[in-house]
Amino acid sequence: MADPLLKTKLGIPSVRAKLVPRPDLVERLEGGLGAGRGLTLVSAPAGFGKTTLIAEWLQHAGHVAAWLSLDGEDNDPIRFWRYVVAALRAVRAGLGEAVLAALQSPRPPLPQPLLAALINDLATGPDPLILVLDDYHLITDQAIHRMLGLFLDHVPPHVHVVMATRADPPLSLPRRRGSGQLTEMRTADLAFTLEDAAAFLNTVAGLGLSADDVATLAERTEGWIVGLQMAALALQPLGPTSLEGPPPSGQAEASSGRHEFVTAFAGDDRYIFDYLVEEVLGRQQPHVQTFLLNTSILERFCGPLCDAVTARTDSQVILGHLERANLFTIPLDNRRQWYRYHHLFADLLRHRLRQRTGEAGIGSLRLRASEWYEDEGLVAEAVSQALAVPDLAHAAALVERHSLALLFRGEVVLVQRWLRRLPEELVRSRPFLCVLYAWAEFLASWSWYSFDVTKLVGPWLRNAERALSDVPPDQDVLVLGARNLIESHVATLHAFLAFYDGDGPQEIVDLCLRALDRLPRDALGLRSNLLRNLGHIYQSLYGVEATDRVWVEAEALWEAGGYAQAPFTAVHEHAWVAAWRGQLCEAEALCRQALQFIADPSPIAGVIYNQWGEVLVERGEWVEAERVLLRGRELLRLAPWPERQAAGLSILACLRQAQGEWDGAMDLLDQMERLSDNTASQAANLRVRLWLTQAEKHHSLLACALRWAEVCEVALDDAGYYHLTPLTLIRVRIAQRRLTQDRPDLGPAFQFLDRYLAYAETWGATGQAIEALNLHALALQAQGDVSQALVSLQQALALGEAEGYVHAFLREGAPMARLLCKVDVPVASASYVARLLAAFPDTIVSELPPTGASQEVPIEPLTPREAEVLQLIAGGASNPEIAGALFIAIDTVKRHCTHIYRKLGVSNRTQAATCARELYLVE
Repeated sequence: MADPLLKTKLGIPSVRAKLVPRPDLVERLEGGLGAGRGLTLVSAPAGFGKTTLIAEWLQHAGHVAAWLSLDGEDNDPIRFWRYVVAALRAVRAGLGEAVLAALQSPRPPLPQPLLAALINDLATGPDPLILVLDDYHLITDQAIHRMLGLFLDHVPPHVHVVMATRADPPLSLPRRRGSGQLTEMRTADLAFTLEDAAAFLNTVAGLGLSADDVATLAERTEGWIVGLQMAALALQPLGPTSLEGPPPSGQAEASSGRHEFVTAFAGDDRYIFDYLVEEVLGRQQPHVQTFLLNTSILERFCGPLCDAVTARTDSQVILGHLERANLFTIPLDNRRQWYRYHHLFADLLRHRLRQRTGEAGIGSLRLRASEWYEDEGLVAEAVSQALAVPDLAHAAALVERHSLALLFRGEVVLVQRWLRRLPEELVRSRPFLCVLYAWAEFLASWSWYSFDVTKLVGPWLRNAERALSDVPPDQDVLVLGARNLIESHVATLHAFLAFYDGDGPQEIVDLCLRALDRLPRDALGLRSNLLRNLGHIYQSLYGVEATDRVWVEAEALWEAGGYAQAPFTAVHEHAWVAAWRGQLCEAEALCRQALQFIADPSPIAGVIYNQWGEVLVERGEWVEAERVLLRGRELLRLAPWPERQAAGLSILACLRQAQGEWDGAMDLLDQMERLSDNTASQAANLRVRLWLTQAEKHHSLLACALRWAEVCEVALDDAGYYHLTPLTLIRVRIAQRRLTQDRPDLGPAFQFLDRYLAYAETWGATGQAIEALNLHALALQAQGDVSQALVSLQQALALGEAEGYVHAFLREGAPMARLLCKVDVPVASASYVARLLAAFPDTIVSELPPTGASQEVPIEPLTPREAEVLQLIAGGASNPEIAGALFIAIDTVKRHCTHIYRKLGVSNRTQAATCARELYLVE
């Protein structure tokens, strides 16, 4: 269940009816907006009216504004941006749905794709939109600063950010100032002038002070608005300020002694605010003073919350009275239900409270607040209050009750901060706290692909096991639940670590089964991930039937609950296995089925779209494949899954190649290379394969592929089957044999392909079997054994025809197309071969001989001299170079070329060389 957000943080504070008008400042705010500057910074110490000024401007100008009041708990990037999106959605419904879904996923999204998606959503709205970040000085997390800086650098022109803060944020202010993108208001701008002070003291507060007294107070406070407000409260003849009974003795005089007060105030009092608070508090009834002090521990409050803290039943009435008395109580909504105190006023109240009750008294109040927050489902606020209490056992129990759900929703930083605020000895003594620490480290490492995951998680798992062993066996309940629940989490983490560490298959299976046996049936997310691990291992250990049983159980989990990870895991893996076996139609049906249950804006849906697109590309359905892959790419921009993004880019590159858009394919591979080191290696392999498809016309590309092969560290005699490199290396050697005079030995390639084919047949991997047979055929063709090459190709065609494989043949380029032209197929398969040939780009199809042209030599044989000339043509020699090599005239060379072109049925040197290689007339 999602942790609810406090809606009162998203409301624009109400503006009082009586205010000192500040048209010059409002005009400057309006000017920054009109000039299209991206950021307005209102920076000044507490008490200078920052929030009031911005709220007044928005109210009078009528601008559409999203407001976010920040606090210390927002120093978690996930929580911060959830609140930002919520604030924006409050004024523009539907905005940022995909961003919100990504923020609530188990793995935190990458910053740049997340911000790009949010900025793109904002760009779709033409109307001006203001985002106000109030109290930004409370944000200290550097990741948030970096992300917000990036956001400001690319925010659309009609979106304007206003920031109220006590300290300048690290957002490259000099650069923004120099580029004219910053409007600034500081202490000197906000301070009351003498005229402002007179308007406030005599018009708003109605004190009727003399000009000298006004000047004295203005000078003494240096235009500090809250200081003047405190002075006004102390000077006002408030009358009864409680809800019952007369005012305290000696404080009922109306206005006598005002001049004496101002004179005393203007003397050598060094603690103006302390002095004024004492004066203001002294005018309140005792029960109101107590109420103010006891509720000062709350950042925001409502009547029911104050009732819980103060043990009263009339808190809402008191709050209304405090607002009417202008006693630094600021309403946070239009219904006058939620309030906060002015920050300085709250600070001084808390100071007085500590003097009167000590830490124990404050702790008791915080515990009451924590319990109320927890009952209302406001977990972050509940934990924040609990951690501020010396009773750490209560705080630990609260963290235990709620952290697991937050961790699996992506708020890892928040939970880590809570755990680190608890004494380490306390954490080590409680098994479930250790488990939570282990999960936090695991999810943080997993999110950013850290290679230190075992190093970080392992010690906390051992701590959990040690703490659990210290609990007597007869003590069944351990803080959060039964012993077996804690043990199930420990077992699950061990299983995950084993899989990510690449432990032995049987060890991984044992750990996964043990964890599944212990986990509750309703732990759908964890169970589905464990089953995914099992599926991968079963595929290699026990074969197809055992793997099927795992997928069936995963699908049962999906149907039993609504957790988004379960359908993703079950259907994604099932569709992957179906495609692996060559069941392309079933794989597509599973992808379509999955998308009915997964929210389309979700990154999880992007993975399914990729999978579906791969099937469509394999079947040659280019138009639909492009639509599906582009949708998957858009959704995965939000995901922290570079390997998934890379998969989509690689499939799209294959599509571009099939469409004959070679430059487009190369551009996609460049994007793929920039994602991560792992994806860069994959991109390099695919780039080499693209080079080879153009190598006949561009010999420099073959040279590039050969240079790649020279530094390739893979040896075919012991290469594995799960990486692209061995098969790419084989393609390079085949092209080298076909297009150069080096004539490399293809024996190691044949041996690897035989092993690869046996592996594919054992595990029912149809696509891999087709690839092995196709490369076997091309290798035989390069060696001149066309008849045996056609045997291997016929086997590949038999496997591919049932499900309509197209790209498996198409990606091998012109050599495969020419070989397909020679296939002697039965009538039933002729249409399949014709479909394959028609799918090749026009640049290849236009140069193909008629289908079935299986002659191995020209109808009219070449003379020995013509054969010599053809050999030199194929080697790239010009006519003068041929004449010099054979000691004949250039005209004689031209005559031989004319005869050669006629006999081969071609019209130029390039076609002659290609045809000669196809017919094995040259080496």
